[in-house]
Formats: sequence, C-alpha cells, structure tokens
Amino acid sequence: MTHFYSKNSNTLSLISKVKSKVYLFLLILILAPSLFSKGWGQITITANTNWSAISPVPTATDDIIVRNGATLTVNVTNAVCNSITLGVRGLGNGTLTFATTGSPSLTVGGQILSGGSASSGGQA
Repeated sequence: MTHFYSKNSNTLSLISKVKSKVYLFLLILILAPSLFSKGWGQITITANTNWSAISPVPTATDDIIVRNGATLTVNVTNAVCNSITLGVRGLGNGTLTFATTGSPSLTVGGQILSGGSASSGGQA
C-alpha cells in the first residue's frame, strides 16, 4: 500500500487555522477563571480606612475582614458586601463605624462576625 503526502497549500492553511483556534480555545479555558473571579473576593482591612477608599469597590459578593486593630468607617450611602468579619483570632480586633455626616448605610447579604459570633445579614 502506497501513501501519498501532498503539501497542498490549502490543506496546510486549514491545518494552521485549526491549530490557531484550538490554541485560542485552550487559552480561554485557562484564563477564564481569573477573568470571571471578581466577586466572591476577600478584602482585608488592616489600617484605618473609609469605605470609599477601598479599591476595587466591594460588591455584594465580597467578604470584608477588618483586623489588626483597624477601623473601617462606612461613609457612603450604598455600601454592600457578602459578609463582614470584625477581628480575627490572633490577628487583632476590628471595628466598624458609620460616618456622622450624610446618610451612610451598609447592606450585608450574609453573616456579620464579631469575636467569633455571628448574626444574620441585613441592613445597618
């Protein structure tokens, strides 16, 4: 049985295009988790700060941890997060305060943890 191999430019071009698309698909599969991982994030506050200074701005899927004796001051009217933890055992306390001007508010979709205890989410 004889096999023929032809270097037909159309065939090579087609193979090249298919390879390119396969490589692109694999690259997307590898990068997709990092491209869509925003949300379900964790933001740790270790120094006194205002909510408006947090970057990126927390969303309803972010977990906030305030520790090392830091104070987080809510100074916006639409602050949201998934959960908030005030203090971490062995890593210092955390404090949450609200600005005395404007109408600051915080909506927590999940748990509010303080010193190892939890309360249900809601609006403060």
